Amino acid sequence: MSLRPQILPLLGALVLGALAWLAMRPTPAPAAWLTVEAPQTATADRPLTLRVTPTAKTPPGMLLKADLHWTTTHDEHRGVLSGAPAQSVTGPTAPLVFSLAVPARPELGSVRAVIFAGPTARWDDRVAAATSDPIKIVTAAELPTSDAALRPLPVFDQRPDPAVLRQDSRWLQVFITLIWVAAGVFCWRQRTPSRSAPPVGEVAESSRWLPVIGCLLAAVWEILPMETLIGGFARDHFVAQRWYGGRASLQLALTSVLAAAAFWLSLKIWRHAADRARRLTWLGLGLYATLSLTSLLSLHEVDVWLAKPILSASLLQLGQLATAALALIGCASPR
Repeated sequence: MSLRPQILPLLGALVLGALAWLAMRPTPAPAAWLTVEAPQTATADRPLTLRVTPTAKTPPGMLLKADLHWTTTHDEHRGVLSGAPAQSVTGPTAPLVFSLAVPARPELGSVRAVIFAGPTARWDDRVAAATSDPIKIVTAAELPTSDAALRPLPVFDQRPDPAVLRQDSRWLQVFITLIWVAAGVFCWRQRTPSRSAPPVGEVAESSRWLPVIGCLLAAVWEILPMETLIGGFARDHFVAQRWYGGRASLQLALTSVLAAAAFWLSLKIWRHAADRARRLTWLGLGLYATLSLTSLLSLHEVDVWLAKPILSASLLQLGQLATAALALIGCASPR
C-alpha cells in the first residue's frame, strides 16, 4: 500500500499549522519615543545601568520610570524584580541614567527593562510604555569586563490588547442547543437497529452511540457557557501559578496545533466516512469542537475575528450554527 495518501494529509496539516502560527503571531512595534542602552549581560547582586534617551515624541515635563521584570531559566515570567525612582524629561536629547538592582532569585535567567512615561510615576497614569529584549543573567566569573559597556538595546511599544467584546445572541444560543438536541435524537433513531436486523459486534454497537453522545455533549456545551466557565478557571489557575504573563506563546502554539489537527481530521472524515450522512455528521461535530476550543484558547488575534458582529450575533456563533446544521443534516439523512 502506498504511503502517499497517508503522508500528504499529514504534511498538509503541518503546513497549515505553520502558516496559522505565522499569521497569528503578534509583531511588536519598535518604540519610537525613546532609545535605550544597556550592558549585554547582567549579574545578580550587581546593579544594572540603563541609559534612556527620550526622542522628540516625548514631551518635556513627563516622568520616566524604569523597572526590571525577570524570567526564570525555564522562560517563566515572574513580574517585577526591581525599580528605580522616576526622572523628569528635560529635553529630547537629554539622556536619563537609571541604576536598577538585580537581587538574586532562584532560577533567575534573564531580565528585561519596562519603561513608561506619564504625568506621574504611577503605572495606571502612563501615556506610553516600552519593554526591551531580554538581558541574560550570568555569573560574576562569566561576566567579561567588556560587558560593562552600554550598547543599544531594542525596545518595543507595550500596548495592552484592547478588550474584545463579543456580541452573542442568547436566542441564537438556545436555537443552536435545540439543533444539537434534534441531531442527537435523529442519530439515536438512525442508529437504533430494527428487530429484524442481524446482530452486530460490540464495536459496531458502541459506534452507533458515539454521534448521539457527541451531539448531546455539544448541546450541553452550548447551553452552559462552558467557554466562559472553563476559561475563567484556567485564567485563575494561570494567575495563581504565575504563568499568565507568558500565556500568549502557549495560546499561539495550541491554536496553531488545533488548526492543523482540524484540517487533518476533516480530511480523514471526508475520505473514510462510510456514507454521506456519517460524513456530514462527523464534520459538523469536528468543526464545532474546533470553533469552541479555539474560542476557549482565547488568543487575542483570533478573538478579534471571532467576535466580529454580523447582524445581532458574532461570527463565532454563526459558525457554530452552521456546524450544528451540518450535523443535523447528516443525522437526519437516510443511510
